[in-house]
Amino acid sequence: MGVSTMAVMVRTAEQDRSERRFLPGAAPTPIHEADALPARRRVVVAVDAYCEVDPAVIARLGILVLPRPIQVNGRTQMLDATCTLHAACWNGAPLRIAPKSYDLGALAQRYEYALAEGFSVLALHLPERLDPTTRLALAARSILLAGQSRASGSDRRIAVYELAAVGQSFAFLVEAAAQGASEGMALHQLMTLLDRLQAALHGVYLTGVRGPIDRVCHPGRPQEGGWLGSEQIWTLDRADGLFHCQARGWSLTQTLFGEGGALAGRDDVVVHSTHPRLLERINAGRVQQGLPLLAAAPGGLSLMTLFPGGCVELACLPDAAHITRIRDVIRRIDRQSDQRGRASGWKGGL
Repeated sequence: MGVSTMAVMVRTAEQDRSERRFLPGAAPTPIHEADALPARRRVVVAVDAYCEVDPAVIARLGILVLPRPIQVNGRTQMLDATCTLHAACWNGAPLRIAPKSYDLGALAQRYEYALAEGFSVLALHLPERLDPTTRLALAARSILLAGQSRASGSDRRIAVYELAAVGQSFAFLVEAAAQGASEGMALHQLMTLLDRLQAALHGVYLTGVRGPIDRVCHPGRPQEGGWLGSEQIWTLDRADGLFHCQARGWSLTQTLFGEGGALAGRDDVVVHSTHPRLLERINAGRVQQGLPLLAAAPGGLSLMTLFPGGCVELACLPDAAHITRIRDVIRRIDRQSDQRGRASGWKGGL
């Protein structure tokens, strides 16, 4: 297929050879082949390949990737650990891209393989309301845990965690969890880490008149501005896993960046855009406010299915120091709990 008419995945010869290992039903790559897999690791983070996590990060942090077939401009292709929706894997944005479902048996096989290797599994997915295949992950978890005996290692668990994030925010949370897993954090610690990071993360999605697809939208009026206007601000709600319209109007730059706005005073905004004209309008408003222009980073392919009319993702992500503080607090609390548990055990034995 010609590059001039259709975007294609960028692959090396090595990626082509390794692709076979990630196809459903094929033998998965042994987890211990990852670039970074210290002996103290207890948990493997699993993620659907339909995401914008960099394959280099996947290899470095030992992330278990679930292959996913997709439709790209009418042709079926396979995403895997070597080729996700990350911008580095593509030579341009396709006109149309849509995920297809994957096989429950192949999914359960990958989880089972990780358990057999001696790890617990933390499977990170979109909310079920956004991606129905999340139900398959829950079903695979139930099947495997129901058949797990004490003798086979019942201390190993599978947790399916639905992240209230899409796009770059989702990729950020996956990488943060995988980094924690590579440093030896336990399953419950990683889930607490994700809880805290989601509370600290702030992301909004700007669209034109056409917002997210209907099935992922919460019904009801926008919280600000009524029904009129050519721009909309959306947020993803953690409670119901749906997009809520926060505002609608003709120019929402002031609503976002003006005094009292959701992103007022923030100079750490990370941008992905599949709607260049809308980003131009946002920047025109920022110039009027005396603010610097926002530059979009490469990416945004994972937003195309949810926002077929295009969107601009604006995210304020916790920095490395903030993540380190959260990890330190989690570890300190666990150490204190362990000490109290041992003390009560000694007391009871007297």
